Amino acid sequence: MAFDDSDSEIDDFTETSVLLGFPETESKGDDVSHLGGVPTWLHESSPADARLAKCASCNKLMSLLLQLNGAVPESPHDRMFYVWGCRSKTCRRKPGSVRAIRCVRVTESSKQQQKEKENSPVTPAPAPAPPPPTPATPLAGNMLFGNGPGLGDAGAGKPINPFSTGGASAGVNPFSSTPAGGPNNPLSAPTQKPAFPKSPTTETITKSFSSALQLNAPPPPVQEPEPILYGPPEPWPTELQHKFPHFFLDAELETLEPEKPLPEQRIEIDESGDGATSGGAEVADSKLDKVFQRFADRVAQNPEQVLRYERASLPLLYSDDDEAGKLLKDVKDGSMVGKRLPKCTNCGKKERAFEFQLMPHAITVLEGDEMSFDGMEWGTIIVATCLCEPRVKDANGVGWVEEWVGVQWEAQR
Repeated sequence: MAFDDSDSEIDDFTETSVLLGFPETESKGDDVSHLGGVPTWLHESSPADARLAKCASCNKLMSLLLQLNGAVPESPHDRMFYVWGCRSKTCRRKPGSVRAIRCVRVTESSKQQQKEKENSPVTPAPAPAPPPPTPATPLAGNMLFGNGPGLGDAGAGKPINPFSTGGASAGVNPFSSTPAGGPNNPLSAPTQKPAFPKSPTTETITKSFSSALQLNAPPPPVQEPEPILYGPPEPWPTELQHKFPHFFLDAELETLEPEKPLPEQRIEIDESGDGATSGGAEVADSKLDKVFQRFADRVAQNPEQVLRYERASLPLLYSDDDEAGKLLKDVKDGSMVGKRLPKCTNCGKKERAFEFQLMPHAITVLEGDEMSFDGMEWGTIIVATCLCEPRVKDANGVGWVEEWVGVQWEAQR
């Protein structure tokens, strides 16, 4: 980026944490990530299922826009991203005309770690010691009234229980319903006992609660995410119908000039009634779409960027009134991006994070001499990704996951 030393010093530029990608015709050290061209696979014997690269509108194989090496320290696996775009004019602005796929390969070191974890002996936890037996305690009634073992248990010399009902040696119980040798007690209750309903046993109560609360029922199965593909797999074609020119990517951290205050604008009213005579119309237009103005100002400082990369951060929005913009416009923290987006199609969790976005200069680079009014019409393509491991992997340890894509189309003015 050229600048005039008389206007600003090199110290006036600030470096951000955003990694920018610039197109190059020759490799700058990264031979894997590239714009356009044909895809290369993490394992040569494990190409993508062709259905993953088909347009959801016309069902035709799309063209590769970007291949990006996505290895991150948080993931123990190799990751590669592929972004596809449909060139059909009738599919523009339709859902599924741009798709992003994440390829994951389990590395040999990860396989070894998993194998060691599975083969490691599991030491069972020691069984808890049984509680010591509780010594038998004489009943308080026996100790007081001499019935059974207790303080008064001395054979024939034990005291007589005045409330005892049996034996000749027992005293007459004045409260007995049939006193020994006497007439029936007129105050005694009938000898037939009233029929009370049988109280439920502990087992019955346990079963009743168990049935009502389903305590013993097996837990409900974990709801798996719906598969992203249906039907038999389709092999990758040996020859693509269309491919964009191949460009390597050169990565540099974004540098920006410090924001300078805008000159004070003043709208003058023409007394003749013709309206504003100063630059009021231009100021009014900029105020109508502050989000786009911010986008344009930021990109203008590095106009040849085709890619912005900063995982778990915030994208640079092209607009805030389309579907993607409405989802992300109020998000101030990069960790909250995934909470706004649909669940991951692989793990079913809302843990996606913004990872990268394609910038409009990529259209100029890819279309080149073919660029016309019938070319691509997007302002930016935002991709948010998950770190989960694919549920299904082939014999080479390769699996695929479709990620969320937010396409912000050019405004139709």
